[in-house]
Amino acid sequence: MGATASSETAAGAVLDHAASVRAYLFEGGAPRVFRGKIDQLHGATELVYKVTQELPEAPAALAKRRAELGMDDDSEGVLLHLEALATVRQAGLEDFALVDEKMVVTVDRFGGETRVHCRSPTNADLGGVVLVVKEADFAEKRKQLLALASPRRKEVEEVSDEAAPPRPAAPAAFSLVGGDEYWWVGYPPIINVKPEAPAGAAPAPEPEEPHFMGSFFEKDIAVQGLQGV
Repeated sequence: MGATASSETAAGAVLDHAASVRAYLFEGGAPRVFRGKIDQLHGATELVYKVTQELPEAPAALAKRRAELGMDDDSEGVLLHLEALATVRQAGLEDFALVDEKMVVTVDRFGGETRVHCRSPTNADLGGVVLVVKEADFAEKRKQLLALASPRRKEVEEVSDEAAPPRPAAPAAFSLVGGDEYWWVGYPPIINVKPEAPAGAAPAPEPEEPHFMGSFFEKDIAVQGLQGV
């Protein structure tokens, strides 16, 4: 009886979360557009994702790749399957730009985060992308991780916080950050996109620059690894 109740509660939470994600992505009847950049070793590249529609299930190419990576085995619950269009442009290399490349997307929960897995259904050479939702509590999450990783650093930060004047509350921020299919929270984000404001709405605030929770040496190695160097 207790196990059944827990399952029902968990399922209800997933359904509620899925409904909120769906409502956000299709607010006002217009699919959401995300715009940002890919930070690569040779410079930043413009990136645009346009959500086009919800799909009833993951297309075969995406389901196969997720099975290869074991993503569904460790998932805490799939929220949505989507179709989107991706545009990738780099200044000076416009002839090689991808424009409105069809992508298929699965949104699920993993490690307490909302995870977004994107992949081309027809062009495996493009690889895949994993993004996570970065919300207003990002700074607090980072502080907690730093405290767990280094008790001494926690002491220093606590002393600094006591001596520093109170900071004004930052406006709520929302963006998606990530990298390739092996990227996860704690590695330096290579991709950073944020939603365009709906027509008539005030533009969203610029998200806080992401911080890597490691040494500069680790950051260099991670960046090179993610870029296949």
